[in-house]
Amino acid sequence: MFVQVGHIEYHVRLNEASTGTNTLVMIHGFGGSGEVFSHISERLLESNISTVLIDLPGHGLTKSPANPQYFNIQAQIHHLMEVFKTLNLDCPWLYGYSMGGRIALRLATQTHIQLKGLILESAQLGIQTESDRLQRIQADCDLARKLRTNPASFFKSWNRLPLFHSGGLKKSKAILKFESIQQSQDSGLLSICLESMSPGLELPITPEQLTQLPYPVLVLTGVLDKKYDTMWSELSGKYTGIDHVRIADAGHRIHLDQPDLLSKQLIHYIKSQH
Repeated sequence: MFVQVGHIEYHVRLNEASTGTNTLVMIHGFGGSGEVFSHISERLLESNISTVLIDLPGHGLTKSPANPQYFNIQAQIHHLMEVFKTLNLDCPWLYGYSMGGRIALRLATQTHIQLKGLILESAQLGIQTESDRLQRIQADCDLARKLRTNPASFFKSWNRLPLFHSGGLKKSKAILKFESIQQSQDSGLLSICLESMSPGLELPITPEQLTQLPYPVLVLTGVLDKKYDTMWSELSGKYTGIDHVRIADAGHRIHLDQPDLLSKQLIHYIKSQH
């Protein structure tokens, strides 16, 4: 289905369980779409957990003008709040992967949205220093130019980044499907997204902001994703109120590397919070 918010038609996949009161809203990362979570959604439905899979602007089947003002994180937060209202989502769980995790973090900490809990997969709180933020902005602008020039070459290099190493020699069906989704995207809109959603454009969120949320917070990292795994291991050790689960044999894309382990963890965590 489509939800109209201003000039954007958000594509949303609703997967409603026959019974149960838990709904998980899932926000994808850069280059993906709600479809990348379809195999996770199937497992959750079997445990009576409904899912709402949203395509962000510039991704999937969502229709948006090629205007940067619709792609920055504050605009997306406002639009997603409207999507939630239109769908009458009553206190759902919120899940965000990578770029989607950054959006989910700010929805949780910067608005009064009512949630049952926040779940982050391979997401960061932000870039700490101004100099590093400026470098990241420039780096993302450079990447955007490469994406506009040669999308196939861009994604070939992008998917070979150490960040996305899954430990396997053979690509799974889920990874192959994701790469197909990448290639089907509008490279011009994705380029705008890279520039407008650069982490360097926002001040970081503090761990204290997470611990002050009135609901559980779960962070999932892949053991092979050394940077994020180490970061969250250290933070969860210092701050109570942040649950951190490490997924073996997974890199940054846990939902692609270890979908069964991830699904079991989500089901266990959501059910246990009752």
